[in-house]
Amino acid sequence: MGKRNVRSKPGRPQLPSKTPSGTDAARHQTVPGLRTAEGQDPAWAQALLEATSEGVLVVDDAGLIHFANRQVELLFGWRRDELIGQPVDVLLPPSLRRVHREHRAEYMQQPVKKPMGFGREFLGRRKDGTDFRVEVSLSPCSIDAATRVLCLITDISDRIAAEKRIKIGEERFDLLFRTFPVPTYVWRRQEDDFVLIDYNEADQTDTNAAIRRFLGRGLRAMYPEGGQVVADIERCYQEKSRFTREMPGYRLRSTGEVKDLVVTYVSIDPDLVLTIINDVTAERAALSELKKLSSAVEQTADAVFITDQTGVIEYVNPAFEAITGFTYAEALGNTPRILKSGQMPSEYYQRLWETVLGGEAFRAQTVNRKRDGALFVAEQTITPMKDHEGQIAHFVSVLKDMTERIRLQEQETEHRLAGKVQKHLFPIQPPQIAGYDIAGAVFPAAATSGDHFDYVSMPDNTIGIIVADVCGHGMGPALIMAEARAYLRSIARYESDPQTVLRELNLQIQPDLAGGSFITAFLARLDPERHTLDCANAGHWPAYILDPQGRMLRKLQNDGFPIGLFPNLSLRRTRPIPLAPGGVVVLLTDGIPEARDVADLEFGVRRMLAVIRRYRLAPAREIIQRTRDAVQRFLGPAEQADDQTIVICKRLG
Repeated sequence: MGKRNVRSKPGRPQLPSKTPSGTDAARHQTVPGLRTAEGQDPAWAQALLEATSEGVLVVDDAGLIHFANRQVELLFGWRRDELIGQPVDVLLPPSLRRVHREHRAEYMQQPVKKPMGFGREFLGRRKDGTDFRVEVSLSPCSIDAATRVLCLITDISDRIAAEKRIKIGEERFDLLFRTFPVPTYVWRRQEDDFVLIDYNEADQTDTNAAIRRFLGRGLRAMYPEGGQVVADIERCYQEKSRFTREMPGYRLRSTGEVKDLVVTYVSIDPDLVLTIINDVTAERAALSELKKLSSAVEQTADAVFITDQTGVIEYVNPAFEAITGFTYAEALGNTPRILKSGQMPSEYYQRLWETVLGGEAFRAQTVNRKRDGALFVAEQTITPMKDHEGQIAHFVSVLKDMTERIRLQEQETEHRLAGKVQKHLFPIQPPQIAGYDIAGAVFPAAATSGDHFDYVSMPDNTIGIIVADVCGHGMGPALIMAEARAYLRSIARYESDPQTVLRELNLQIQPDLAGGSFITAFLARLDPERHTLDCANAGHWPAYILDPQGRMLRKLQNDGFPIGLFPNLSLRRTRPIPLAPGGVVVLLTDGIPEARDVADLEFGVRRMLAVIRRYRLAPAREIIQRTRDAVQRFLGPAEQADDQTIVICKRLG
């Protein structure tokens, strides 16, 4: 990030050099002594400092803070009125403060533009005591004939984390390549030839490191007579393709050994070709001892069974018994027909036999049946194994049970679709009502949320604020909430009484709710002309009304059962509640007060209302974010267990 400097120019009146005390004054503070070019309003420079995404501090030669912008508050958690006049050391970890004071004194002797902490870790300390990585640029400036230092502060925690992830990814990829158990070579195209530029450790083991002398040599120099390898690499590069070739009885150039190889060629843009060489010599030599092969798969999680050329089972591993329910004794001597589910078409089996009898591996997803009759989906690979004469002697089949993975994928898809549905149910923006500030937000615990809030138009120029919670997560609850939202908006257009609206909603939607599904809901009808609030609570968490000093005036308890449990919903009628200027109405779901930390302690209503009381003068949207931040700090490493929804309605004045 480039260095910046606020330059002073003569000929303009100077702003006051002292910042007023207090929170409101700090919010409207100006840079002391700020000057601009002739004919320009210094307010534009002030706005620029406030709008920048970097934290901005102005510090004097004694290290005292004279100015801090809004971003400094967000970065460090201090209010500006708390920082003005404080030593800048308060924003550093205690371990760095002494060294920082020494460096600052040295810097002030000859101040220049420079980055701070370059080449080593540099930390900032938040008010809550947590540290984070920062990048700081210093720029001296003259204000009121005194030397000041303009500090630009950037939180680079995310950037450092991203760089670390990239580095780890690169290291993992290199480790995977080096430790891949199959010899792999990397060739690079140079003019009309290919040069060997790398190989992995598996080749060094197979060739006793003899391959080293070929590193950096051209392919045509290694194979002056041409041959299949040269033609295959050239073809792979030209076609940008991937293919496999069997090379029985191939003599290795590195050691002179004769081996049976299966070579896979892979093109990698723009100019690389990978050759992956599987030595199948030992595998083909050991076909007569199939029982010994079972020891290599005893511990695998996938079911493995081996049959003879007629399909009679000769071996099954423990995973086969666990997945299918058939014991070793029951499977031995039988055929794979014991797994036949009857759900696969005859064409499937025809293609299977044509493939394996043709000497190729067969791969497909199939539906099999367990011993108890339950069906399971599996990815099956059947590989024909040949003897020394090239005749198929056995078949090795591997079954990977995909049932749970498919279920999770379907569930993930359902939740993703449900999340998209819910996203369109939330209001795009709050209603704009003269004399009122309204905002709401949902913070889901997972991809889908059971919480909902909305603003609905009601008769007589009133507005309804609804907060609801449908039991469950996924597509079903999302569709229920969509249906309830549509009913509610339709009913509220013609009915102004909140109790009647919820009763009618229950009457309409109750037949569609089955299996114990229900909705808790709180509906508040705001009359902005009379400044009153009518409420109805159907089994929902209470709402709270605070006076201008942030003290709780009313707790609006639930006065009925949730929607959907019974055909008739009984709600107690309440009187309109007056809203005084500066009053705050808080509507929410239980996810906020019932949030629990790792010690199973509850966040609670008292903590929540204390946060709202502290920031009651801030905009409604900021009050919501402050509440959210407080809950997150309280949770710490604990996961959010429930959705969290909150709506703030303030009467201005």
